[in-house]
Amino acid sequence: MKYYKAALGLILFFRNVKIFNPNKVLKGKRVAIIGAADSALKHEAGEFIDSFDFVIRLNKALITYSPENAKYIGSKTDL
Repeated sequence: MKYYKAALGLILFFRNVKIFNPNKVLKGKRVAIIGAADSALKHEAGEFIDSFDFVIRLNKALITYSPENAKYIGSKTDL
């Protein structure tokens, strides 16, 4: 029973895992990479950030997001 569950878990894992290929997804697109630095709240760049084709937020950037900060750090998140 233990081996059956382990084998089933592996099958489900490999069946549902999707491989992220940055060359395929990001090629030819404008990409913004945003972190959670306090300095991001000094300039109103939200519209500029949201104008990118693909926005990647790193570290705790999503945790620090609040609607009143959208004018500084934007609201779009793709990854």
